[in-house]
Formats: sequence, structure tokens, C-alpha cells
Amino acid sequence: MLESLELVANAEIDTEPLRPGAIRVDRFVAPSYPTPSRRECFWVRDRVHDAVDVETSDSEAYPSRIYVSRRNATVRRVENEPAVLEALSEFDIEPFELETLSVSEQARLFANAEFVVSPHGAGLANIVYADDPTVLELFGQKEKTTFSRLSKLLNNEYHALFCDHTRKDIVVDTDELVSVITEILAGNREPVVPGNEQ
Repeated sequence: MLESLELVANAEIDTEPLRPGAIRVDRFVAPSYPTPSRRECFWVRDRVHDAVDVETSDSEAYPSRIYVSRRNATVRRVENEPAVLEALSEFDIEPFELETLSVSEQARLFANAEFVVSPHGAGLANIVYADDPTVLELFGQKEKTTFSRLSKLLNNEYHALFCDHTRKDIVVDTDELVSVITEILAGNREPVVPGNEQ
């Protein structure tokens, strides 16, 4: 969290960790909730891009098609992830465990991303750093609209794929996944959010 704040603040504010207990402040700013505005999203993206110098970053170091793994999470993991990774490799989609990357590295990764596949989870919030990705979100039992709404704000093309589930995790039908990705890349699948809306 502190690294994210430092990137956005760009040395304009001083940060100080708080000890437990009550505090007194002269000025308090609270973020909008639950939905940020389009302007706020683009402001964050632009600030972080400037801070990590996305324009001069080695874009070859980051693939344009990525899969966000939840392998190390406690819920919403993909139980058959080895088979999913094999299916994704047909499309040159490379897996990443975002918890192993710094915020700056995540920003650079997503800034270069054109196609993002991910189970529902916080890692998808990184689409705010991307310029115009197509997003495919994998769901188990419950659909959550967090990232479809964020995609709409960001003008991203967004798709959802509903998968079998166990108590906490999901099982992806790899044949269906391959079929869906093939349709998306060919422009033959109707998105939930069309993208490029003004």
C-alpha cells in the first residue's frame, strides 16, 4: 500500500505510519466508494506511469498477454491450473504471481498488457495501469461486478467466463476456455462491456 501511495503522490506528500489508537488531524481526505470516477482512474494511471517511467521501460521484458495466478491465495484458486496454463500457452499467454512483483513491476506489466485472463481477485485492479486491454475474468459460484464496472470506466473490453466450483476454488473447463479465447481474439464473442466507449 505504501509503495502505491508513494508512486501516486510523487514526493508531494509526507507519509507516516500510524500507531494504534485515536489520532487528531487538521485535514482528512476520504476516497470515493464504492466506485471511482473515470477521471480518477486515468489520473492514477497517468501518475503511476510517470513515476515508473512506462514510456522508456523495456516493453519486451513484459508480455502483452498475461494470466494472473491465484496459486498462493487461500480462496478462488484454479484447482486445475496446470491444465489451464497449458491451454493458455497455445495463445502465448504467460502466467504471473503478482505477489512476487513490486507495485512498480505490476504497473509496468499491466501497462504493456493487451489481453488479461484472471480469476476474480484483487490482482485485476491492476487493469487501471493498462492502456486498452481486453479482460477475461473467471468466476466460480458468484459473479462480482467490481472489475466489469472498472473496465467500463476505463473503456476496456471485458468478458466473463463462469466455471465449475468447489467450496472455495474454481475448476476451469479448458476446452471452453480455449473456445472462448479463440472467439474473443477473432472478435466473434459479444463482450459484457464493449470497450472504447466515450
